[in-house]
Amino acid sequence: DDKGVLPGYPISASQLYPGIPRAPDAALHWPKLTVVRRWRRIVYPARTFFFKGNQYWRYENYRLLDGYPKLIANGFPGVPNDINSAFVWSGNGKTYFTKGTQYYRYTRWVGVDSGYPQPMSRWKGIPNTVSAAFQYNENTYFFFRRFYYRFNDAAIEVAAGYPKPTGRNWFGCPGDSGQAAIMASDLKMEESSSGPGPHVDILLRFSCMLLAIVYGWKGY
Repeated sequence: DDKGVLPGYPISASQLYPGIPRAPDAALHWPKLTVVRRWRRIVYPARTFFFKGNQYWRYENYRLLDGYPKLIANGFPGVPNDINSAFVWSGNGKTYFTKGTQYYRYTRWVGVDSGYPQPMSRWKGIPNTVSAAFQYNENTYFFFRRFYYRFNDAAIEVAAGYPKPTGRNWFGCPGDSGQAAIMASDLKMEESSSGPGPHVDILLRFSCMLLAIVYGWKGY
């Protein structure tokens, strides 16, 4: 719920998504969609994707579809391999992918939009690179090292008071008297680092994937 991680969590992602790759790079959820084409109503079921390297896995109702994994280049034209995060932005309903210091805006059934990639610096207040991201309740949450940023999709800026420590606010970890010093150190490292360390990176990606399942994917 909105107060924290639900009882019984975290659980192994493979319990919900059999066949999921180990340590995926990113996860993405597309909600159920209804469109009308040539006077014909078409309903597309909700889809969940996992990305790793140059491949992606597609699930419907927690079931891996036949023929997967497939190449990202074939299923998501223009999207690079080895992405850092993927999310649907509530500001326009489009899908966004991030890799390193750049992001890609993607239109469903078409591909990456013209003029992309763009620098992450265009997201006001967000680090130049992120480990993971997902959208919940008209806010996009970006994660970098030990901290997270709540991005107000309507105001198009980071909410006041952020970043905040991920462990304490999301997982109930005890506070650290040296938290402010650690935050300052990590944020300074951001400017000279190409990305988060591998162990922190993998932990955050798995954590955000599970958070998305608990908070957003059930009705998102």
